[in-house]
Amino acid sequence: MKHIIFFFLMLFTATLSAQMSDSTALARLQYIDVIMMKSGSLYQGHIKKISETTIDMQILGGFVVYLNQKDIKTIKQRCLNCNDIAGYNSIEKYRFREQGFYSQVSSSVTSSEDQFDFSINVVAGKMQRRTLGFGGGLGLYHFSSYRNGQQRFVPIFGEIRSYLRKKMSTPFVTAKAGYGLLLNKETINTWENLITNQRGGLFLNPSIGYRFGADAVNFVIDVGFVMQQSKINYLTNNEGVGINWRKYNFQRWQIGIGILF
Repeated sequence: MKHIIFFFLMLFTATLSAQMSDSTALARLQYIDVIMMKSGSLYQGHIKKISETTIDMQILGGFVVYLNQKDIKTIKQRCLNCNDIAGYNSIEKYRFREQGFYSQVSSSVTSSEDQFDFSINVVAGKMQRRTLGFGGGLGLYHFSSYRNGQQRFVPIFGEIRSYLRKKMSTPFVTAKAGYGLLLNKETINTWENLITNQRGGLFLNPSIGYRFGADAVNFVIDVGFVMQQSKINYLTNNEGVGINWRKYNFQRWQIGIGILF
């Protein structure tokens, strides 16, 4: 019986000590109240009284204002010294750079019907703000098909990107557009001996992805659609009479992973 009483006494003492510690920490908190009005006005200070229709608030400078609750949009508290008090600094900070230069290296797998190919992209740019950034880069894309054999392109492109949430980890969208340079001239068409010229063409790559946030290096995964045009000039017969051209569109779905700096 004594052991049971001793156990409950120790438990009560530990609980009381924790509550007193929390009360001491709360007393040390420094904060201000922030009220946003529907009109767009912002008031910062300390709320003195809340009634059914109004809020009395002492704003910075010492004056007291009386705000109609019908005109209030949001009421928040902003802690000024939470990072200095143990137990109140566990909220994750938002440290991702919304502005400034960025770079990304990524690799993707593309597929269409029974064809699976690969690509590599290197991008660098500058974020004007979280929702708008401009950049450019180049890549290496390998495409294969039963009509055109295997063709490799080096697209040179511009990029627009946007991060959708103000959080360390967030969805994002990108859109790349440029010109793909043709590296090789392989083909398996029955008229391959009649080909006189081959070249690249328009490159498009919109995608949507997710950024896994960290302090300095972030990982990204995305899903998108790739279109690469190619143009072929060829003779219409073995005697070389007449020249024609044919345009091909390589269209692929892709999934990729990358590292964002």
